[in-house]
Amino acid sequence: MKDSEMYFWIAMGIFLMIMLSIVTEAKSTKQPDINPGNSVYLSGELTEERALETGSRLMEMSQKMGRSREPIYLVIDTRGGNLLAERTLAATADILTHEIATVTCFSAGTGFNLVQRLGRRYIAEKGIMVAVRPIGGLHGVTAGEMVTKYDQVRETINATNIRNSNRMGITVDEFIKMTENELWVTGKDVVSKGAADEVVSQTVCK
Repeated sequence: MKDSEMYFWIAMGIFLMIMLSIVTEAKSTKQPDINPGNSVYLSGELTEERALETGSRLMEMSQKMGRSREPIYLVIDTRGGNLLAERTLAATADILTHEIATVTCFSAGTGFNLVQRLGRRYIAEKGIMVAVRPIGGLHGVTAGEMVTKYDQVRETINATNIRNSNRMGITVDEFIKMTENELWVTGKDVVSKGAADEVVSQTVCK
């Protein structure tokens, strides 16, 4: 092979590598197209009733989207609620054929936990996430029931801490310390903390 031909093929190889890099980067930075045909809005306190209602709308959206490989976007604006409601909504999301990606406008408490349980995590440019220590009490139970309830709550909190820390890429101890006095983060800072995957520039928050 002549030197000129060798240089030609080397140049072609470099050119193809550059083009492949550009295409790959373009795909990785492609913003999601969130619209009424692929999204469900969750707002207000995350109660059991609201979890069931939102889960029902997710199932309807999944049926409507059929065989589409696009995710369903759950747009979240909640200050949290109870752990059972969070678990109920997550369980519904788990049985659907579509990925449930989340888009945070404001997610605190169980809303934050829900984000860490589901699919790809988007956050609005001015979106806010708040991770807090669980609070609450045991009311209307006997001494024996109180021990059982306490153990159940403790197991749920431990499992939540493990899941959240794993999703954020940190240790459980680091997560507990980080949220000891509440963790408030916004936009790009949420991504740098590992609590979200990408900032979405599209206006989706009401």
